[in-house]
Amino acid sequence: MAGKKVLYGLGIGFLGYILRSNTKQNKGVNEYELEGISINLGQNMKLEDDLKNKTKTIRNQLETIKSQMNDINKKLQIK
Repeated sequence: MAGKKVLYGLGIGFLGYILRSNTKQNKGVNEYELEGISINLGQNMKLEDDLKNKTKTIRNQLETIKSQMNDINKKLQIK
């Protein structure tokens, strides 16, 4: 049988897929080919980190806007 059975978690997780090729090193990033589908683990993790950072930035911006709106409302109520 060509390939090896592995227990592999990425996101929700892949279980028991047969690897058709061995792990390759590409600029220090592991790549796996699962039944013809190439997965670049480093790239997926980087995208996930980028998404988390952008989400955090947007939340901070929304909090700033909310604070500014509260300040404007207070000034309008005084006048």
